[in-house]
Amino acid sequence: MSSLAAPLGVFAAALAARAATAALITFPIPEGSAYYVAAAGNLATGRGLVVDVLWSYATPPFELPRPAFDLWQPLASLFAVPAMTLFGPSLASTQTAIILIGALAAPLAWLIARDAAIEIGLPAVHVSVVALGAGLLVAVTALLVVQSAEPDSSAPFTTLALAACWLVPRALAERRPSVRWRVLLGATIGLAYLTRQEAIYVAVAYLALAWWTQRGDGIRRSSVALAIAGLIVVPWLVRQAVTWQASPFAQLLENAWWVEATDIFAWSERPTLASHLALGLPGLVDLRLDAVLGNGGLLLLAAFPAAVLGLATLLALPRLAALAALRPVAIAAVLTFALDSLAFPVASGAGLYAHGAGPTIVLLAILAAFGADRAVHSLSRIRSWRLMTSALSPAALLAPAALVAVAFPLAALSATLEHERAVEVRTDYAALAVAVAAWDVAPDRPIVTDHPMWLAAALGRGGLALPREDAAAVADLARKLGARAVVVRDRDAEATFAQLPGYLAADGSPCFTALPAPPPFRAVAFTCGLP
Repeated sequence: MSSLAAPLGVFAAALAARAATAALITFPIPEGSAYYVAAAGNLATGRGLVVDVLWSYATPPFELPRPAFDLWQPLASLFAVPAMTLFGPSLASTQTAIILIGALAAPLAWLIARDAAIEIGLPAVHVSVVALGAGLLVAVTALLVVQSAEPDSSAPFTTLALAACWLVPRALAERRPSVRWRVLLGATIGLAYLTRQEAIYVAVAYLALAWWTQRGDGIRRSSVALAIAGLIVVPWLVRQAVTWQASPFAQLLENAWWVEATDIFAWSERPTLASHLALGLPGLVDLRLDAVLGNGGLLLLAAFPAAVLGLATLLALPRLAALAALRPVAIAAVLTFALDSLAFPVASGAGLYAHGAGPTIVLLAILAAFGADRAVHSLSRIRSWRLMTSALSPAALLAPAALVAVAFPLAALSATLEHERAVEVRTDYAALAVAVAAWDVAPDRPIVTDHPMWLAAALGRGGLALPREDAAAVADLARKLGARAVVVRDRDAEATFAQLPGYLAADGSPCFTALPAPPPFRAVAFTCGLP
């Protein structure tokens, strides 16, 4: 087997799994995907880096169209612009770009696993088996596959963070390592930051390892990588500073104060440290315990079997975490889980952790590959197999084949469920578009809704996030931002209606009158105090 056959093979497998899943998803699920697709489409068609959605009221100015990416990072949308330029602005064009980037996670897992296997001193056959098993498992792990097919920041972040983690040992390999490794590392960390801010954890891992291995010299030499990363990141930070009336970092801090996920949509009363602390010590502990258990459960289910077998392998072989090849991603994984769960307990359960968990899942897949190889090796000795003479022998291929056999059905099930959800949402909003066209509401007026990104994507109208507040607050929002209608999707949001019965039923507020809307939607027109 040539030196390129294995990494190219796992890349092809990853690409096929992601392309097949993307073909099933014909509407952007989750909503964040709609945001990234819209931003890329607007840029590709000459409108600029703008969106027609206000999904949070934490960062003024409040206007539509609105500069994109007040809190999120832009690179995933920028990656999609060339594809949109060639094939036209669409979800499929964005998927084409993101599945190519996301599929690179598999050969990167192969590289990191190979380096770790060599470092621990495994025979050549086992090095090949571990690397192949890790690459193939990443190729078909459910969450990684779906995240590439539903374009947002997750897949590009996973790939760039892994590339940075692979470069860290090379930047630290010698007392005077080649400057090129530090330049490449800095560029990769900078690009990773422009996908997700969790790239900071990779930079922290690099600095920690530089100090640990080389003390003061390591910190001094790391300045090259940090300077290159800064050259990439600073222009974006300048754009943010001149675009917004308040720093988006204030919104990032505010996200730590959520008591429930809908706090992101607050209009009249934004979450504060005081409202967070008002939960008391038991409430604060409960939030964080729920986050730890929820994020752990996410890994165990969405990254099965990588998470289960990877954690079992780590318990049996804890020295693996100390390998130079695995330390950067291990440190970043621990920081991501700990800080997301403890500092952003509610936001992490609302998707924050899932979007940044890719490198952690890849680490667990690598550990799982080590565990599967060891299990097959032990079984071969018990059964007196003598076939494990090359990486292509049946006994050698048993471990990678078993990992894929267990992981693939869950990936297929996840793809099927996402397909069904995409069809349902697309059908719902197609019916809503027909109803909205008949309303006496000017097309340039935004609509307040509980799914503003879906509405904007399906109807081509401005969407304003619906706060879970009383009729007076919603009326104030509609009046100030020029909205004339409120729409709520009643398929999975019964709690919203329970808290807002008056104006949705048009029986408790004179400012709202019912509008005809197809199931599962409810709609009302705003009629008070119009300019």
